[in-house]
Amino acid sequence: MRESLTLALILILVVAPLEFGEYDVAITLNRVKALINGDELLLPPPWFKKVSAEGVKVGIVDTGIDLSHPDMPAVDEDHFRDFTDPDKKEPYDDVGHGTHVAGIITGTGHPQWNPIHAYFPFGCVGIAEGVELYVAKALEKDYDENGEIVGKGSIDSLIKAIEWLMDPDGDGNTSDAVDLINLSLGVVVENGLWGIVDSLRMRKTMKDLEQIIERATKTGTVFVMAAGNHEVDGDPEIVAPADMSELITVGGVDHNGNLCDFSNWGNEKNRKPDLVAPAVVASTYPMNLDRGIRDGYVGLGGTSMAAPVVTGAIAVLMASNSTLMDWTPDLNSEYVGRTSYIKDILMDNCRDLGDEGWDESYGYGLLDLYACFQVMGDSDLDWNWHFFIALALTTLIICAAIYFMLRRKRRKEMEGEEEWSYEAQ
Repeated sequence: MRESLTLALILILVVAPLEFGEYDVAITLNRVKALINGDELLLPPPWFKKVSAEGVKVGIVDTGIDLSHPDMPAVDEDHFRDFTDPDKKEPYDDVGHGTHVAGIITGTGHPQWNPIHAYFPFGCVGIAEGVELYVAKALEKDYDENGEIVGKGSIDSLIKAIEWLMDPDGDGNTSDAVDLINLSLGVVVENGLWGIVDSLRMRKTMKDLEQIIERATKTGTVFVMAAGNHEVDGDPEIVAPADMSELITVGGVDHNGNLCDFSNWGNEKNRKPDLVAPAVVASTYPMNLDRGIRDGYVGLGGTSMAAPVVTGAIAVLMASNSTLMDWTPDLNSEYVGRTSYIKDILMDNCRDLGDEGWDESYGYGLLDLYACFQVMGDSDLDWNWHFFIALALTTLIICAAIYFMLRRKRRKEMEGEEEWSYEAQ
């Protein structure tokens, strides 16, 4: 029997939409944006422009993407690879997890008129609008012992997915590598029968994975990874590769900022997680897999949801900083890759939760997007001149309407005075 190394996503599919276990609701992305102090940037008043992430290339290694959902951005064949079935060229998602993650990062939203969509009147608008999305399907549909859908795949598939994202056109030049890679997954080693042989194979395979991550990080690609989930009586420890210093590792909190029961912990040795973000989130989902009211939106809970919140936030920060957009690795610098530079700013500006400073549950605290933007952004919010032009035109039209209405009224009064004067004679 060959080794049994798999990647497994902890997917908790909820029957009642927006409800998750002991938590009251899975919060919408508007609420997520407020929790990470990003509403001033992502939901500004109309006289300011919304901060976008246009120009940033983001890769998702997951279960795929369902482009039939109206809130999904365009992803063509050049931006999609299936490492579970290379013969399939068209983007798809047979699990739903990847579509949920994509919605959190860069859902486009759309106006809805059906009352059943009242919770999402404008669809699902992600954290980082305008990114160029690359999707690597490295996880295929499977079922756990309870019959629930999970995504599983080999570590080899994950390595190939990262290699492709480092050189999408395959010409051997990494100048077209993505800026960010989101890994909402965890490595699970299933018990095999080969004892020490399995152990040696696992170490080699894991070493290969760590090496490709190190190489990609040095060329400027930033990895954001979920800290991992555990059962109530399970092992809560953050394990490889999420314990690597080259990664930004994200734990999960609920809508009140309390650590989620499932979020894995770190230790003094690996100093993980790096930070936390909302982890019980309502986002996009394939309608054919939606077991609720089948509107294409469900609430899922897990650090898999927290990681894309941070990925989207970093994409916004990258787009607002010309140095990060035009990053050139300097091997003589402390910051060999963009990761260490970004990580320092994220850590220094987190909203501290738990024990003061870093702790094994919350890391350095809750992501604070606006505080990071003030440090990293090349400029403050830009004026929305379209709003002022529209306001001026609207004011002009209203003033003109009032003027002509008063003029017409005055003309009628004058005509009435003339008739009265004739009768008086």
